[in-house]
Amino acid sequence: MVALIERALVPLRVHCPGLFAWLRRAWWLLRWRRLPPRAGHGLGQDHARYLDAMDAAIAHSLRQTPPSLRPQVWVLGDAQTTNEQIERSLASLREQAWPAQQIGLCGVQARPGLVCIGSADEISAVPGSDVVVAVQAGCELTRDALGALVHGFECSDDPDLCVVPDQRHVHAEGQALVVWQPGGVRPPAVWAWRGGQAVPSLSDPARMAGLAHLPAAVVSAPPVGVEAVPDSPDSRASISVIVPTRDGGEVLGECLRGVLAELAALKVEGELLVVDNGSRDARTLELLSGFAASHPDVVRVLRYDHPFNYSAINNWAVEQACGEQILLLNDDIQSREPGWLAAMRSELVRPHVAAVGARLLYPNGCIQHAGVALGLGGVAGHPGRTLKPEDSRWAMWPHDQRRQVSAVTGACLLTTRALYWAVDGLNQHALSVAFNDVDFCLKLGQSCGAVIYTPSATLIHHESMSRGAEDSVAKQRRFAEEIRYMQQHWPEMIKNDPFYSAHLSRELDDLSFRPPSGPTLLTPRRLPPLISFTS
Repeated sequence: MVALIERALVPLRVHCPGLFAWLRRAWWLLRWRRLPPRAGHGLGQDHARYLDAMDAAIAHSLRQTPPSLRPQVWVLGDAQTTNEQIERSLASLREQAWPAQQIGLCGVQARPGLVCIGSADEISAVPGSDVVVAVQAGCELTRDALGALVHGFECSDDPDLCVVPDQRHVHAEGQALVVWQPGGVRPPAVWAWRGGQAVPSLSDPARMAGLAHLPAAVVSAPPVGVEAVPDSPDSRASISVIVPTRDGGEVLGECLRGVLAELAALKVEGELLVVDNGSRDARTLELLSGFAASHPDVVRVLRYDHPFNYSAINNWAVEQACGEQILLLNDDIQSREPGWLAAMRSELVRPHVAAVGARLLYPNGCIQHAGVALGLGGVAGHPGRTLKPEDSRWAMWPHDQRRQVSAVTGACLLTTRALYWAVDGLNQHALSVAFNDVDFCLKLGQSCGAVIYTPSATLIHHESMSRGAEDSVAKQRRFAEEIRYMQQHWPEMIKNDPFYSAHLSRELDDLSFRPPSGPTLLTPRRLPPLISFTS
Protein backbone atom coordinates (compact mmCIF):
# COMPACT_ATOMS: atom_id res chain seq x y z
CA MET A 1 0.00 0.00 0.00
CA VAL A 2 2.79 2.41 0.90
CA ALA A 3 4.50 1.67 -2.43
CA LEU A 4 1.27 2.45 -4.29
CA ILE A 5 0.84 5.69 -2.35
CA GLU A 6 4.42 6.73 -3.16
CA ARG A 7 3.86 6.10 -6.86
CA ALA A 8 0.66 8.12 -6.73
CA LEU A 9 2.58 10.97 -5.09
CA VAL A 10 5.28 11.15 -7.78
CA PRO A 11 3.82 14.41 -9.24
CA LEU A 12 3.81 15.91 -5.75
CA ARG A 13 7.42 14.79 -5.29
CA VAL A 14 8.46 16.43 -8.56
CA HIS A 15 6.51 19.69 -8.41
CA CYS A 16 6.26 20.27 -4.63
CA PRO A 17 9.39 18.68 -3.17
CA GLY A 18 9.21 20.69 0.04
CA LEU A 19 5.71 19.48 0.88
CA PHE A 20 6.59 15.93 -0.13
CA ALA A 21 9.68 15.98 2.10
CA TRP A 22 7.58 17.23 5.04
CA LEU A 23 5.02 14.44 4.53
CA ARG A 24 7.78 11.86 4.29
CA ARG A 25 9.39 13.05 7.52
CA ALA A 26 6.00 12.92 9.24
CA TRP A 27 5.50 9.35 8.02
CA TRP A 28 8.86 8.18 9.33
CA LEU A 29 8.28 9.91 12.66
CA LEU A 30 4.95 8.14 13.09
CA ARG A 31 6.48 4.85 11.99
CA TRP A 32 9.38 4.84 14.42
CA ARG A 33 7.21 5.98 17.33
CA ARG A 34 5.20 2.76 17.06
CA LEU A 35 6.21 0.18 19.65
CA PRO A 36 6.52 -2.66 18.89
CA PRO A 37 6.96 -2.43 15.08
CA ARG A 38 4.09 -4.01 13.21
CA ALA A 39 2.93 -4.74 9.69
CA GLY A 40 -0.43 -5.51 8.18
CA HIS A 41 -2.79 -6.39 10.99
CA GLY A 42 -0.23 -5.89 13.74
CA LEU A 43 1.58 -9.23 13.39
CA GLY A 44 5.04 -7.64 13.68
CA GLN A 45 7.32 -10.61 14.28
CA ASP A 46 5.00 -12.50 16.60
CA HIS A 47 5.78 -15.90 15.10
CA ALA A 48 3.05 -17.81 16.93
CA ARG A 49 0.30 -15.42 15.80
CA TYR A 50 1.66 -15.36 12.27
CA LEU A 51 1.86 -19.16 11.99
CA ASP A 52 -1.71 -19.50 13.26
CA ALA A 53 -2.88 -16.97 10.69
CA MET A 54 -0.88 -18.75 7.99
CA ASP A 55 -2.42 -22.15 8.81
CA ALA A 56 -5.88 -20.63 8.60
CA ALA A 57 -5.13 -18.98 5.24
CA ILE A 58 -3.75 -22.24 3.78
CA ALA A 59 -6.73 -24.26 5.01
CA HIS A 60 -9.15 -21.73 3.53
CA SER A 61 -7.42 -21.76 0.11
CA LEU A 62 -7.37 -25.56 -0.03
CA ARG A 63 -11.08 -25.69 0.78
CA GLN A 64 -11.72 -23.25 -2.05
CA THR A 65 -9.67 -25.31 -4.56
CA PRO A 66 -9.31 -28.85 -3.17
CA PRO A 67 -6.25 -30.73 -4.48
CA SER A 68 -7.00 -33.86 -6.47
CA LEU A 69 -3.55 -35.45 -6.42
CA ARG A 70 -2.64 -37.87 -3.63
CA PRO A 71 1.12 -38.19 -3.14
CA GLN A 72 3.39 -41.04 -2.28
CA VAL A 73 5.30 -40.20 0.93
CA TRP A 74 8.61 -41.60 2.11
CA VAL A 75 10.01 -41.16 5.61
CA LEU A 76 13.80 -41.08 5.34
CA GLY A 77 16.13 -42.26 8.08
CA ASP A 78 19.47 -43.90 8.76
CA ALA A 79 21.19 -46.07 11.35
CA GLN A 80 20.94 -43.31 13.98
CA THR A 81 17.19 -42.77 13.50
CA THR A 82 15.15 -43.67 16.59
CA ASN A 83 11.72 -45.31 16.76
CA GLU A 84 10.39 -42.17 18.42
CA GLN A 85 11.43 -40.05 15.42
CA ILE A 86 9.76 -42.43 12.96
CA GLU A 87 6.55 -42.57 14.99
CA ARG A 88 6.44 -38.77 15.24
CA SER A 89 6.54 -38.41 11.45
CA LEU A 90 4.11 -41.28 10.79
CA ALA A 91 1.58 -39.89 13.29
CA SER A 92 1.52 -36.52 11.52
CA LEU A 93 1.06 -38.27 8.16
CA ARG A 94 -1.91 -40.27 9.40
CA GLU A 95 -3.66 -37.04 10.51
CA GLN A 96 -3.45 -35.29 7.15
CA ALA A 97 -6.56 -33.55 5.87
CA TRP A 98 -5.45 -34.59 2.37
CA PRO A 99 -4.04 -38.09 3.01
CA ALA A 100 -1.27 -39.82 1.11
CA GLN A 101 -1.93 -42.59 -1.37
CA GLN A 102 0.99 -44.56 0.05
CA ILE A 103 3.42 -44.17 2.97
CA GLY A 104 6.80 -45.91 2.94
CA LEU A 105 10.02 -46.07 4.93
CA CYS A 106 13.51 -45.61 3.57
CA GLY A 107 16.78 -46.54 5.27
CA VAL A 108 15.17 -47.78 8.51
CA GLN A 109 13.90 -51.07 9.89
CA ALA A 110 10.79 -52.45 8.17
CA ARG A 111 7.38 -52.15 9.81
CA PRO A 112 4.21 -54.16 9.19
CA GLY A 113 1.88 -52.60 6.63
CA LEU A 114 4.47 -50.18 5.22
CA VAL A 115 6.62 -50.47 2.12
CA CYS A 116 10.30 -50.33 3.06
CA ILE A 117 13.33 -49.76 0.85
CA GLY A 118 17.02 -49.55 1.63
CA SER A 119 18.05 -46.22 0.06
CA ALA A 120 16.57 -43.12 -1.52
CA ASP A 121 17.89 -44.22 -4.92
CA GLU A 122 15.22 -46.95 -4.97
CA ILE A 123 12.30 -44.52 -4.64
CA SER A 124 11.99 -43.85 -8.38
CA ALA A 125 11.72 -47.61 -9.04
CA VAL A 126 8.64 -47.98 -6.82
CA PRO A 127 5.36 -47.54 -8.74
CA GLY A 128 3.29 -44.81 -7.16
CA SER A 129 1.64 -41.46 -7.47
CA ASP A 130 2.13 -38.42 -9.64
CA VAL A 131 3.87 -36.64 -6.76
CA VAL A 132 6.51 -38.00 -4.38
CA VAL A 133 7.20 -36.38 -1.00
CA ALA A 134 10.30 -37.09 1.11
CA VAL A 135 10.18 -36.37 4.85
CA GLN A 136 13.18 -36.53 7.15
CA ALA A 137 12.41 -38.82 10.10
CA GLY A 138 11.53 -36.82 13.21
CA CYS A 139 9.80 -34.02 11.31
CA GLU A 140 6.08 -33.42 11.77
CA LEU A 141 3.79 -32.13 9.05
CA THR A 142 0.95 -29.71 9.67
CA ARG A 143 -2.57 -30.99 8.97
CA ASP A 144 -2.71 -29.39 5.50
CA ALA A 145 0.92 -30.05 4.54
CA LEU A 146 0.40 -32.64 1.81
CA GLY A 147 -2.42 -30.62 0.29
CA ALA A 148 -0.17 -27.56 0.19
CA LEU A 149 2.69 -29.50 -1.39
CA VAL A 150 0.67 -31.08 -4.21
CA HIS A 151 -1.18 -27.84 -4.94
CA GLY A 152 1.80 -26.39 -6.78
CA PHE A 153 2.12 -29.46 -8.99
CA GLU A 154 -1.51 -29.17 -10.10
CA CYS A 155 -0.85 -25.60 -11.28
CA SER A 156 2.35 -26.40 -13.18
CA ASP A 157 3.26 -28.62 -16.11
CA ASP A 158 7.00 -28.39 -15.43
CA PRO A 159 8.31 -32.00 -15.49
CA ASP A 160 11.40 -31.11 -13.41
CA LEU A 161 9.57 -29.24 -10.67
CA CYS A 162 10.96 -29.87 -7.18
CA VAL A 163 9.32 -28.02 -4.28
CA VAL A 164 10.92 -27.21 -0.92
CA PRO A 165 8.69 -25.60 1.75
CA ASP A 166 9.59 -23.33 4.65
CA GLN A 167 9.80 -24.83 8.13
CA ARG A 168 8.83 -24.05 11.70
CA HIS A 169 10.63 -24.96 14.90
CA VAL A 170 8.90 -25.78 18.17
CA HIS A 171 10.71 -24.62 21.31
CA ALA A 172 9.93 -23.91 24.94
CA GLU A 173 8.48 -20.45 24.19
CA GLY A 174 6.33 -21.63 21.27
CA GLN A 175 6.89 -21.85 17.51
CA ALA A 176 9.20 -19.93 15.20
CA LEU A 177 9.12 -19.60 11.43
CA VAL A 178 12.35 -20.64 9.71
CA VAL A 179 12.87 -19.51 6.12
CA TRP A 180 14.68 -22.00 3.92
CA GLN A 181 17.82 -20.45 2.42
CA PRO A 182 18.24 -21.73 -1.17
CA GLY A 183 21.77 -22.74 -1.99
CA GLY A 184 22.73 -22.76 1.68
CA VAL A 185 24.19 -25.52 3.78
CA ARG A 186 21.03 -26.31 5.78
CA PRO A 187 19.21 -29.30 4.21
CA PRO A 188 15.42 -29.10 3.90
CA ALA A 189 13.21 -31.23 6.13
CA VAL A 190 10.74 -31.96 3.31
CA TRP A 191 10.86 -31.82 -0.46
CA ALA A 192 8.56 -33.03 -3.23
CA TRP A 193 8.94 -33.90 -6.90
CA ARG A 194 7.02 -35.51 -9.74
CA GLY A 195 6.65 -39.28 -9.73
CA GLY A 196 8.73 -41.21 -12.24
CA GLN A 197 11.61 -38.73 -11.95
CA ALA A 198 14.94 -39.50 -10.32
CA VAL A 199 15.28 -38.42 -6.70
CA PRO A 200 16.52 -34.79 -6.73
CA SER A 201 19.92 -34.22 -5.16
CA LEU A 202 19.66 -31.01 -3.19
CA SER A 203 23.37 -31.12 -2.37
CA ASP A 204 24.04 -29.54 -5.77
CA PRO A 205 21.28 -26.98 -6.32
CA ALA A 206 23.06 -25.50 -9.34
CA ARG A 207 22.04 -28.58 -11.36
CA MET A 208 18.38 -28.42 -10.37
CA ALA A 209 16.68 -26.43 -13.10
CA GLY A 210 13.21 -26.94 -11.65
CA LEU A 211 13.88 -26.11 -8.02
CA ALA A 212 11.09 -24.05 -6.44
CA HIS A 213 10.49 -22.63 -2.99
CA LEU A 214 7.08 -22.97 -1.33
CA PRO A 215 6.53 -20.19 1.23
CA ALA A 216 4.06 -22.29 3.25
CA ALA A 217 5.77 -23.44 6.46
CA VAL A 218 4.10 -26.84 6.66
CA VAL A 219 6.72 -28.88 8.49
CA SER A 220 7.94 -28.73 12.08
CA ALA A 221 11.57 -29.77 12.33
CA PRO A 222 14.27 -29.71 15.00
CA PRO A 223 16.93 -27.00 14.65
CA VAL A 224 19.80 -27.90 12.36
CA GLY A 225 23.26 -26.48 12.94
CA VAL A 226 25.00 -24.64 10.14
CA GLU A 227 27.76 -26.74 8.61
CA ALA A 228 31.26 -25.42 8.18
CA VAL A 229 31.83 -23.97 4.71
CA PRO A 230 35.08 -24.98 2.98
CA ASP A 231 37.47 -22.12 2.40
CA SER A 232 38.05 -21.12 -1.18
CA PRO A 233 41.57 -20.51 -2.49
CA ASP A 234 43.08 -17.05 -2.31
CA SER A 235 42.73 -15.03 -5.48
CA ARG A 236 45.95 -13.92 -7.18
CA ALA A 237 44.17 -11.77 -9.76
CA SER A 238 45.13 -8.12 -10.11
CA ILE A 239 42.59 -5.61 -8.83
CA SER A 240 41.53 -2.02 -9.43
CA VAL A 241 39.66 -0.17 -6.68
CA ILE A 242 37.55 2.71 -7.99
CA VAL A 243 36.52 5.48 -5.58
CA PRO A 244 34.52 8.41 -7.02
CA THR A 245 34.56 11.54 -4.86
CA ARG A 246 33.77 15.20 -4.65
CA ASP A 247 34.97 17.19 -1.64
CA GLY A 248 35.14 14.00 0.40
CA GLY A 249 37.48 15.53 2.97
CA GLU A 250 38.62 13.46 5.93
CA VAL A 251 36.01 10.76 5.35
CA LEU A 252 37.63 10.18 1.95
CA GLY A 253 41.03 10.07 3.65
CA GLU A 254 39.86 7.32 6.01
CA CYS A 255 38.51 5.38 3.04
CA LEU A 256 41.73 5.61 1.04
CA ARG A 257 43.92 4.65 3.99
CA GLY A 258 41.84 1.54 4.55
CA VAL A 259 42.02 0.52 0.89
CA LEU A 260 45.79 1.02 0.74
CA ALA A 261 46.24 -1.18 3.81
CA GLU A 262 44.14 -3.92 2.19
CA LEU A 263 46.03 -3.72 -1.11
CA ALA A 264 49.35 -3.95 0.70
CA ALA A 265 48.19 -7.04 2.60
CA LEU A 266 47.08 -8.82 -0.58
CA LYS A 267 50.58 -8.81 -2.09
CA VAL A 268 49.14 -8.78 -5.62
CA GLU A 269 49.18 -6.21 -8.38
CA GLY A 270 46.66 -3.58 -7.42
CA GLU A 271 45.78 0.04 -8.00
CA LEU A 272 43.55 2.66 -6.40
CA LEU A 273 41.78 4.97 -8.83
CA VAL A 274 40.27 8.07 -7.19
CA VAL A 275 37.90 9.79 -9.60
CA ASP A 276 37.57 13.46 -8.66
CA ASN A 277 34.25 14.83 -9.88
CA GLY A 278 34.94 18.54 -9.44
CA SER A 279 36.27 18.90 -5.90
CA ARG A 280 36.77 22.50 -4.74
CA ASP A 281 37.49 21.96 -1.06
CA ALA A 282 41.14 22.86 -0.39
CA ARG A 283 41.53 20.09 2.22
CA THR A 284 40.27 17.47 -0.25
CA LEU A 285 42.55 18.68 -3.06
CA GLU A 286 45.53 18.67 -0.72
CA LEU A 287 44.65 15.19 0.49
CA LEU A 288 44.41 13.83 -3.07
CA SER A 289 47.77 15.33 -4.02
CA GLY A 290 49.32 13.87 -0.89
CA PHE A 291 48.09 10.33 -1.56
CA ALA A 292 49.19 10.47 -5.21
CA ALA A 293 52.67 11.71 -4.19
CA SER A 294 53.19 9.21 -1.35
CA HIS A 295 51.89 6.16 -3.28
CA PRO A 296 52.79 6.90 -6.92
CA ASP A 297 52.81 3.21 -7.93
CA VAL A 298 49.36 2.52 -6.54
CA VAL A 299 47.24 5.69 -6.43
CA ARG A 300 46.02 7.48 -9.53
CA VAL A 301 43.82 10.58 -9.29
CA LEU A 302 41.60 10.94 -12.36
CA ARG A 303 39.72 14.17 -13.10
CA TYR A 304 36.14 13.80 -14.33
CA ASP A 305 34.90 17.30 -15.05
CA HIS A 306 31.33 16.52 -16.04
CA PRO A 307 27.97 16.68 -14.21
CA PHE A 308 27.53 14.02 -11.54
CA ASN A 309 26.48 10.69 -13.03
CA TYR A 310 27.52 7.78 -10.83
CA SER A 311 27.15 5.23 -13.62
CA ALA A 312 29.10 7.26 -16.16
CA ILE A 313 31.87 7.99 -13.66
CA ASN A 314 32.40 4.33 -12.88
CA ASN A 315 32.15 3.22 -16.50
CA TRP A 316 34.76 5.76 -17.49
CA ALA A 317 37.01 4.73 -14.61
CA VAL A 318 36.77 1.03 -15.49
CA GLU A 319 37.96 1.94 -18.99
CA GLN A 320 41.09 3.45 -17.39
CA ALA A 321 41.60 0.54 -14.97
CA CYS A 322 44.18 -2.20 -15.42
CA GLY A 323 43.02 -4.83 -12.91
CA GLU A 324 41.33 -8.14 -13.68
CA GLN A 325 38.99 -7.52 -10.76
CA ILE A 326 37.03 -4.31 -10.21
CA LEU A 327 35.90 -3.04 -6.80
CA LEU A 328 33.37 -0.21 -6.83
CA LEU A 329 33.70 1.65 -3.54
CA ASN A 330 32.01 4.76 -2.15
CA ASP A 331 34.25 7.47 -0.71
CA ASP A 332 32.35 7.29 2.59
CA ILE A 333 33.27 3.66 3.30
CA GLN A 334 35.56 3.11 6.26
CA SER A 335 37.48 -0.05 7.13
CA ARG A 336 36.36 -1.69 10.36
CA GLU A 337 38.75 -4.61 10.57
CA PRO A 338 41.50 -5.91 8.26
CA GLY A 339 41.00 -8.67 5.70
CA TRP A 340 37.70 -7.55 4.20
CA LEU A 341 39.01 -7.24 0.65
CA ALA A 342 40.66 -10.69 0.75
CA ALA A 343 37.36 -12.14 2.02
CA MET A 344 35.45 -10.67 -0.90
CA ARG A 345 38.05 -11.87 -3.41
CA SER A 346 37.89 -15.41 -2.02
CA GLU A 347 34.15 -15.45 -2.76
CA LEU A 348 34.57 -14.14 -6.31
CA VAL A 349 36.84 -17.06 -7.30
CA ARG A 350 34.13 -19.60 -6.47
CA PRO A 351 32.49 -21.22 -9.51
CA HIS A 352 29.50 -19.38 -10.96
CA VAL A 353 29.95 -16.26 -8.78
CA ALA A 354 29.65 -12.97 -10.68
CA ALA A 355 29.61 -10.32 -7.94
CA VAL A 356 30.20 -10.01 -4.20
CA GLY A 357 28.86 -7.47 -1.70
CA ALA A 358 29.85 -6.70 1.89
CA ARG A 359 28.02 -6.14 5.16
CA LEU A 360 27.86 -2.39 5.83
CA LEU A 361 27.21 -0.79 9.21
CA TYR A 362 26.23 2.72 10.17
CA PRO A 363 28.71 4.45 12.50
CA ASN A 364 26.35 3.69 15.43
CA GLY A 365 26.63 -0.05 14.77
CA CYS A 366 23.22 -0.57 13.16
CA ILE A 367 23.23 -2.50 9.90
CA GLN A 368 22.84 -0.50 6.71
CA HIS A 369 23.28 -3.29 4.15
CA ALA A 370 23.01 -7.08 4.29
CA GLY A 371 21.89 -7.59 0.70
CA VAL A 372 19.24 -5.88 -1.43
CA ALA A 373 15.65 -7.14 -1.72
CA LEU A 374 13.59 -6.42 -4.83
CA GLY A 375 10.06 -5.11 -4.33
CA LEU A 376 10.83 -3.45 -1.01
CA GLY A 377 9.41 0.08 -1.09
CA GLY A 378 8.17 -0.36 -4.66
CA VAL A 379 11.52 -1.10 -6.37
CA ALA A 380 14.32 -2.28 -4.07
CA GLY A 381 15.63 -1.67 -0.59
CA HIS A 382 17.77 -2.88 2.28
CA PRO A 383 15.86 -5.22 4.61
CA GLY A 384 16.55 -4.63 8.28
CA ARG A 385 18.09 -1.25 7.63
CA THR A 386 18.80 0.52 10.94
CA LEU A 387 18.30 -2.63 13.07
CA LYS A 388 20.95 -3.60 15.61
CA PRO A 389 22.91 -6.77 14.73
CA GLU A 390 21.54 -8.60 17.77
CA ASP A 391 17.88 -7.95 16.87
CA SER A 392 15.95 -11.23 16.63
CA ARG A 393 14.26 -10.10 13.41
CA TRP A 394 17.46 -10.85 11.49
CA ALA A 395 16.51 -14.55 11.58
CA MET A 396 14.35 -13.83 8.52
CA TRP A 397 17.21 -12.20 6.56
CA PRO A 398 20.41 -13.42 8.23
CA HIS A 399 23.06 -10.70 8.23
CA ASP A 400 25.64 -13.11 9.70
CA GLN A 401 25.40 -15.75 6.95
CA ARG A 402 26.91 -15.72 3.51
CA ARG A 403 23.99 -15.93 1.09
CA GLN A 404 23.00 -15.71 -2.52
CA VAL A 405 20.89 -12.59 -3.14
CA SER A 406 19.39 -10.81 -6.12
CA ALA A 407 21.52 -7.69 -5.68
CA VAL A 408 24.04 -5.93 -3.44
CA THR A 409 24.79 -2.26 -3.06
CA GLY A 410 27.29 -0.57 -5.35
CA ALA A 411 28.77 1.16 -2.30
CA CYS A 412 31.07 -1.87 -2.03
CA LEU A 413 30.75 -4.25 -4.97
CA LEU A 414 33.40 -6.60 -6.36
CA THR A 415 33.25 -8.19 -9.81
CA THR A 416 35.60 -8.93 -12.67
CA ARG A 417 36.45 -6.56 -15.48
CA ALA A 418 35.26 -9.12 -18.05
CA LEU A 419 31.86 -9.53 -16.41
CA TYR A 420 31.50 -5.79 -15.92
CA TRP A 421 31.62 -5.23 -19.66
CA ALA A 422 29.72 -8.44 -20.46
CA VAL A 423 26.59 -6.63 -19.23
CA ASP A 424 27.70 -3.21 -20.55
CA GLY A 425 28.60 -1.86 -17.12
CA LEU A 426 26.29 0.48 -15.22
CA ASN A 427 23.39 2.07 -17.09
CA GLN A 428 24.56 5.65 -17.39
CA HIS A 429 21.67 6.73 -19.61
CA ALA A 430 18.60 5.70 -17.61
CA LEU A 431 20.06 5.17 -14.10
CA SER A 432 22.58 7.92 -13.46
CA VAL A 433 22.26 7.88 -9.65
CA ALA A 434 19.73 5.44 -8.15
CA PHE A 435 19.24 1.70 -8.73
CA ASN A 436 22.17 1.38 -11.17
CA ASP A 437 23.79 -1.16 -8.84
CA VAL A 438 20.56 -3.17 -8.57
CA ASP A 439 20.10 -3.16 -12.34
CA PHE A 440 23.74 -4.20 -12.79
CA CYS A 441 23.38 -7.14 -10.39
CA LEU A 442 20.16 -8.29 -12.03
CA LYS A 443 21.87 -8.28 -15.42
CA LEU A 444 24.73 -10.33 -13.98
CA GLY A 445 22.34 -12.79 -12.34
CA GLN A 446 20.42 -13.17 -15.56
CA SER A 447 23.36 -14.12 -17.75
CA CYS A 448 26.67 -14.36 -15.87
CA GLY A 449 26.36 -15.94 -12.43
CA ALA A 450 25.32 -15.52 -8.83
CA VAL A 451 25.46 -12.42 -6.64
CA ILE A 452 26.81 -13.19 -3.16
CA TYR A 453 26.55 -11.31 0.12
CA THR A 454 29.26 -12.07 2.69
CA PRO A 455 29.48 -10.87 6.30
CA SER A 456 33.18 -11.81 6.30
CA ALA A 457 33.70 -8.34 4.83
CA THR A 458 32.23 -5.80 7.26
CA LEU A 459 32.77 -2.05 6.87
CA ILE A 460 31.39 1.27 8.10
CA HIS A 461 29.25 3.30 5.67
CA HIS A 462 28.58 7.01 6.20
CA GLU A 463 25.70 6.75 3.73
CA SER A 464 25.45 9.47 1.04
CA MET A 465 27.52 11.98 3.00
CA SER A 466 29.12 13.41 -0.10
CA ARG A 467 26.09 13.39 -2.42
CA GLY A 468 23.36 14.59 -0.06
CA ALA A 469 19.61 14.12 -0.17
CA GLU A 470 17.15 14.09 -3.08
CA ASP A 471 15.89 17.57 -2.20
CA SER A 472 15.61 19.50 -5.48
CA VAL A 473 13.00 19.43 -8.22
CA ALA A 474 15.53 18.13 -10.74
CA LYS A 475 16.68 15.35 -8.42
CA GLN A 476 13.11 14.34 -7.62
CA ARG A 477 12.21 14.24 -11.30
CA ARG A 478 15.28 12.17 -12.11
CA PHE A 479 14.50 9.78 -9.24
CA ALA A 480 10.92 9.33 -10.45
CA GLU A 481 12.23 8.43 -13.91
CA GLU A 482 14.64 5.88 -12.42
CA ILE A 483 11.78 4.29 -10.48
CA ARG A 484 9.74 4.08 -13.67
CA TYR A 485 12.65 2.50 -15.57
CA MET A 486 13.15 -0.25 -12.98
CA GLN A 487 9.45 -1.05 -12.77
CA GLN A 488 9.24 -1.33 -16.55
CA HIS A 489 12.40 -3.40 -17.06
CA TRP A 490 12.32 -5.74 -14.03
CA PRO A 491 8.61 -6.19 -13.19
CA GLU A 492 8.82 -9.91 -12.38
CA MET A 493 11.83 -9.57 -10.09
CA ILE A 494 10.24 -6.63 -8.30
CA LYS A 495 7.05 -8.65 -7.88
CA ASN A 496 8.80 -11.80 -6.74
CA ASP A 497 12.38 -11.65 -5.46
CA PRO A 498 13.26 -15.35 -5.07
CA PHE A 499 15.66 -14.62 -2.20
CA TYR A 500 13.37 -12.41 -0.11
CA SER A 501 10.78 -14.21 1.98
CA ALA A 502 7.16 -14.04 0.85
CA HIS A 503 6.27 -13.76 4.55
CA LEU A 504 7.87 -10.33 4.94
CA SER A 505 6.38 -6.91 4.32
CA ARG A 506 7.16 -5.13 1.05
CA GLU A 507 6.05 -1.84 2.55
CA LEU A 508 8.25 -1.69 5.65
CA ASP A 509 11.95 -2.54 5.75
CA ASP A 510 11.98 -3.64 9.41
CA LEU A 511 11.64 -7.37 8.62
CA SER A 512 8.09 -7.54 9.94
CA PHE A 513 5.49 -9.99 8.68
CA ARG A 514 2.77 -9.09 6.22
CA PRO A 515 -0.75 -10.56 6.40
CA PRO A 516 -0.63 -14.15 5.09
CA SER A 517 -2.30 -14.83 1.76
CA GLY A 518 -3.24 -18.40 0.87
CA PRO A 519 -2.58 -18.10 -2.89
CA THR A 520 0.82 -16.52 -2.22
CA LEU A 521 1.78 -19.17 0.33
CA LEU A 522 0.70 -22.05 -1.95
CA THR A 523 2.40 -20.82 -5.13
CA PRO A 524 5.89 -22.32 -5.67
CA ARG A 525 8.45 -19.63 -6.45
CA ARG A 526 10.85 -20.79 -9.15
CA LEU A 527 14.46 -20.17 -8.23
CA PRO A 528 17.24 -18.96 -10.52
CA PRO A 529 20.43 -21.02 -10.92
CA LEU A 530 21.92 -21.48 -7.47
CA ILE A 531 25.40 -22.02 -6.16
CA SER A 532 26.22 -24.43 -3.36
CA PHE A 533 28.24 -23.25 -0.37
CA THR A 534 29.10 -26.84 0.58
CA SER A 535 31.83 -27.21 -2.01
